[in-house]
Amino acid sequence: TPIVVPSIKPATLLQATKPAVKAKPKITIPQIKLEICTPHARSTNHTKLRRYETTRRSNYQSKLQSSSLYWRSFRSLLSTSLTETQRAELVVKCFVNSDRMYSENMKMAHYGLLDGDGMAITDSKKLRKALEERGLKQDAAGTITKIDPNSKGISSGPSKNFRLQTNSSTTTTTTTFDPSTSERRGGMLNALIDSTSILHERLGKHVQYVSNEIVPELTSLREQLEVEVMKMESLGDAILEELEKGERVTVENWETYYAVASQSLAGGQSSTPKSTQLRRGAAAHGTPQATNFTVLPNLSDVWLAEMRYRMSVSYQSSLWDKSSTELSRLFASMKETECSRRFRLRELLIVFLKQQERTWLGLPSVVSPVLKDLVNRPMDRVSIEDDVQTSIRLRAQGIQKDEQEKKKSKPSENETNKKSGLITTTTSDANKTDTTPSNDGKSKFELSSPLTSDLIYKAKIIEKKSSNMMSMWKRTLAIVTADSFLHLFEIPSTIKVQSGSAPEAAFHALMPQLKIPTEESVELQQQQAKTMAAAVAMPLNYALPGSATKPDDHLMPTESIALPNACIYYKDGVGNSAFEITETFVAKGATKVFSKTTTRKMYLRTLNKEHTKDLISILQANK
Repeated sequence: TPIVVPSIKPATLLQATKPAVKAKPKITIPQIKLEICTPHARSTNHTKLRRYETTRRSNYQSKLQSSSLYWRSFRSLLSTSLTETQRAELVVKCFVNSDRMYSENMKMAHYGLLDGDGMAITDSKKLRKALEERGLKQDAAGTITKIDPNSKGISSGPSKNFRLQTNSSTTTTTTTFDPSTSERRGGMLNALIDSTSILHERLGKHVQYVSNEIVPELTSLREQLEVEVMKMESLGDAILEELEKGERVTVENWETYYAVASQSLAGGQSSTPKSTQLRRGAAAHGTPQATNFTVLPNLSDVWLAEMRYRMSVSYQSSLWDKSSTELSRLFASMKETECSRRFRLRELLIVFLKQQERTWLGLPSVVSPVLKDLVNRPMDRVSIEDDVQTSIRLRAQGIQKDEQEKKKSKPSENETNKKSGLITTTTSDANKTDTTPSNDGKSKFELSSPLTSDLIYKAKIIEKKSSNMMSMWKRTLAIVTADSFLHLFEIPSTIKVQSGSAPEAAFHALMPQLKIPTEESVELQQQQAKTMAAAVAMPLNYALPGSATKPDDHLMPTESIALPNACIYYKDGVGNSAFEITETFVAKGATKVFSKTTTRKMYLRTLNKEHTKDLISILQANK
């Protein structure tokens, strides 16, 4: 198969599991002791991800380049096959046109309708006059017949000026057609004239047979091949573009994660008051912290960036598997098409050349070598497939050699890896960037679900509504991260989960449906491009809701609250499981004219009162 099986296992989605039923302890805020994500743990996780991305990118680029190289060789072979079929059709048509012209010239020679240079008369006025002088007529199909025995006969022969009539100095004489006179005048030319008639008849039958039996079949074969080649090229190009697009999305998410994680590690290793404020918990309503705290601008969450990177890797792996299957099917279809094309083309050419040989039996030395080569050529399926494989390999080697010449002027791979935060392949660079022992399981590290990340404190399905009086409670997946962020993912109504259900089930259902280009989608795109005035092509991408164009756009939180800038108000009452959270953030745009800060408020509700207190304790705890 043309696709290399990836050597690194793709990220697998965490299956929803039913949580174990435990007793519900009574928890108060002073009793909450959260495990703090230490800088060392963050650094260890960060280094593992860097190693994984280094290996993943190297392996995926190798696979993608291999598939791209194979596909370009495949397209080159398709183009060669189409060119060969087109040329075969044109060559046969050229033979037909030449034989038709030869036949027509022999007919004109038989009836003496030639000019002084021995060329057939083509001018309509001169031809009509010559026909009348010889007692002939020509119908619409080009057939020439005699009018009557008393009509004008053929002249004794063309003079120096070949005027098609006998002229004297004073009068023009007309000779009545007489078989004996004709015999006396042209007796030495009878055999030659008769041969021209036979040549005209035989060449006419040959041209009619080839025109009616061979040329239409060659034209049909060429047209069918053009349609198949267009479909294959469109589908293959679309699949390769999707694979490249998936890699670009993954690299972009990695760059985002690397920037956020590097900034977080740099801030977490310092002991300044500002660094300790970055991960503080939400303030309780009515406390000095809720009334006197500094709004922290430009806060970022490492888990969110890491989650988008992990999910893009997972989608990329699924896309690769399905694309590999589709490309394999495409390559198999191409081999089947090529076999059928060669069988049919060979059959038509053999029939044509045999007919040509029968017609031109006097020229066996010209036709026989071509016919012998076609008959003796091996046409079993194994030989054809070996020939196709060899042709692709030779073309791939040529393309690869050209690309290697172009890469000499580009920067090295290690320099590119350094800019992207990857671990370089040299020992010295690895020692400079690696801060963990060599036996920390780097060779066994695999990406898992983002919900298992060390950067998550709590994941829970709750209900949310805005401060608007007309708003309704909506099911939401709430995730509290180690960077003191509360992310709220709104769950669609089609997903059957309730407050308190396992968060893995909701998170798994948030993932969009994966689709790869098919023949139908490519044809639909081409039809839309032809019919629409603006030629806006339908995107061949994942079936995402809304206007999302990337597989991970659907995984963006509906709301993200920076807990250091938030205040929580909860009224402890009987059966009350809802609380209010207000976030203060730096004003942007035109609102900066009236105030430096602005606020937003929303209400959250859990399954019961105990769960609410548990969540509030998580939100208010320092991270």
